[in-house]
Amino acid sequence: FALAPFTVFSVELAADTTLVVAGVGCAAAAGLVAHFILRPLDLFGDDPTAPDPDSAAGHRRPGYALLVVQLSLLWAAGFVVWLVDGLQAARATIPRGVHAAAWCIAAAAAPLPFLSPARTLPRFTSVYLAAAAVYALFSVSYESLFYAALGAGALAWLVLERCCQKLAAISGNIVDKDSEIDTDGDGDTNGDAVFSSIPTLRGGLRVGDVRHAVVFLVLINAAFFGTGNIASVASFEISSVYRFTTRFNPFLMGGLLMLKVLIPMTTVAVAFLALLKLQRVPAFPMYLVFLVLSDLMAVRFFFQVTTEGSWQDIGHSISRYSLMGTQVVTMLLFMGLADLVTSDLPVNGLALSIHVGVGAEKKKRN
Repeated sequence: FALAPFTVFSVELAADTTLVVAGVGCAAAAGLVAHFILRPLDLFGDDPTAPDPDSAAGHRRPGYALLVVQLSLLWAAGFVVWLVDGLQAARATIPRGVHAAAWCIAAAAAPLPFLSPARTLPRFTSVYLAAAAVYALFSVSYESLFYAALGAGALAWLVLERCCQKLAAISGNIVDKDSEIDTDGDGDTNGDAVFSSIPTLRGGLRVGDVRHAVVFLVLINAAFFGTGNIASVASFEISSVYRFTTRFNPFLMGGLLMLKVLIPMTTVAVAFLALLKLQRVPAFPMYLVFLVLSDLMAVRFFFQVTTEGSWQDIGHSISRYSLMGTQVVTMLLFMGLADLVTSDLPVNGLALSIHVGVGAEKKKRN
């Protein structure tokens, strides 16, 4: 529901620094919620606390210092946007130092996700905040708000699927796998419901796995069309690159535009690959399911191609079909970029063991 309004907003982006800074604040708030509210719950079962004698509680999950650095870069990006927009409004020259600061923020934010713990939630949160800092530098109006909503939606997707996975295990959909962990903390396992991790991929797909591909298709198309990127080449707001350069350079500006389109789609791809590891689903068969769904959507857009109306209507109908037709190829790029970030995440399926007695136990696996 948070993403729905963005699909009907105008593609003509009127400069609004307030919306950009508001998006930065929403992204920072989402990062704080993920770190301080969701991480202590350990919903994904791969994020235990680590001894830290310097902390007040004596234990702390790794990644706190990285979170502080990424939030600092995010707010620094917001400050650069506010400063550049203020100078533009005053028709003043933008100092080279401001451009250098924007490039430094983008360059510093990009590699930080690789320094995050190889755990599902902190890794996705790190990718989300790093991309948010860079995306804010490109934002002119509501784009940063859109990215904040998109990342929050992807995070909610991960949490929801994990909860559904636990409910499926509890309801006894799948059977087998042993576990000897006491989650109740009472020292014994008689009558305890115990969750543990399964570190291996499944051999094939199930009918329910189609749901993952469908949601991914919705989010990846929302990431592309959500801010009117379909018309960005024709109606590109030049001020979105003023944070990096004010000298006219079509190749540099075109490259920055492509990067702006790439960022939200890569974030969604990271969430998708992380989800597949949580569900123990092999990636290539899921890509084939995604390919079939994309082709079905392309067929629908094919029948919407028109030769009547304005040139803009004709161009939009053709470009929508063309983009959906080529999505099955371009998606390999996003999946490859996402795999660089998620390759060290462990396969983290879910097993449930219900110990009903000293010598008997019923074991269930999802």
